[in-house]
Amino acid sequence: MKNPRYHGRWFRGGNFFAVFFRGIGLAMIAGGAVYAIVVLSFTTRAVHAEGIVIKMDTVKSALPFMEQVQGSGVLLYPVVRFTTENGKSVDFRAASGSQHQQYAIGDSVPVMYDPARPGEGRIGTLMGVWGAPLILIGIGAAFLLLGFLAPMGFGNTPRRLSSDD
Repeated sequence: MKNPRYHGRWFRGGNFFAVFFRGIGLAMIAGGAVYAIVVLSFTTRAVHAEGIVIKMDTVKSALPFMEQVQGSGVLLYPVVRFTTENGKSVDFRAASGSQHQQYAIGDSVPVMYDPARPGEGRIGTLMGVWGAPLILIGIGAAFLLLGFLAPMGFGNTPRRLSSDD
């Protein structure tokens, strides 16, 4: 026989949202952790070089609401040129863009690249290398926190948890 107290515990009002937010948070943290392992693997193989920003690619966001959020809806991606250990000149576009220009053309930037795939280089800064996993884990932690706070309520008068909750 089902325990009605247990069955109703997870799917009443705020508790449904608590479980939902916890699940989303855990999934994002897990995804960020897997991505962090991929990045860690990249950093162990990566060779360091110095690169120069040669141009800025402009990309209009494919998301229609971004124009309202960001103003123009355009992201700027630095394109970097560097020379590999064997003297080959390689260009790559940074994996992440920004609404505001972070680098000027001609700026020198640290580069990390896999010798087997130098065209997939990364700007060798904290956010350039670790940004995506850190953002995923951070947003996941916020969802997880909201999932634990949801049963207590979000208003000025928190809902008191009774013994049958």
